[in-house]
Amino acid sequence: MAIVQGLIHAMQITMAATMRALKENFHESLSYASPVYRIALSLIGRILRQDAGLYADIQMLNANVPEVLGQTIKELGRLEEIVRSKNQEEFVRQFKASRNHFGEEELEKAYDLFEELNQLLADRSSEHQALLQVNEDKARTASFYYRHFRQSRNQSHPHPLFPGF
Repeated sequence: MAIVQGLIHAMQITMAATMRALKENFHESLSYASPVYRIALSLIGRILRQDAGLYADIQMLNANVPEVLGQTIKELGRLEEIVRSKNQEEFVRQFKASRNHFGEEELEKAYDLFEELNQLLADRSSEHQALLQVNEDKARTASFYYRHFRQSRNQSHPHPLFPGF
């Protein structure tokens, strides 16, 4: 349970605290948010909307959570160092090691579930959303979203991926 609840909830709580510390305007970022970001925000929102005492208990009553959080801090430190040094080779090595740890079958299931969630988001979105699907191979489709075309974009802050919009 230290991983299933402790780590997963701690990451969402930490993401929320990081966004708060950086004064991130997540309302503004929603106008160009990726599906991953939207789902991450929904997970954060779900946790923050509930009883803080419950999440304190999840973090503090499981004797294994501190060890898991300590390892998480080590891994974030490693990632920070890799990114700061722009060591793409090490980044790719670590990425592939994690991929191998999870295994192809589990990753395929996770990918498929995300694509289902992605489609649900697309179905619920406004008429101002474009869906671009690019075939990566016969088994997969990568989805990229761009929301709020020119009529809803603040032109003084162009979209980082689509500067012409």
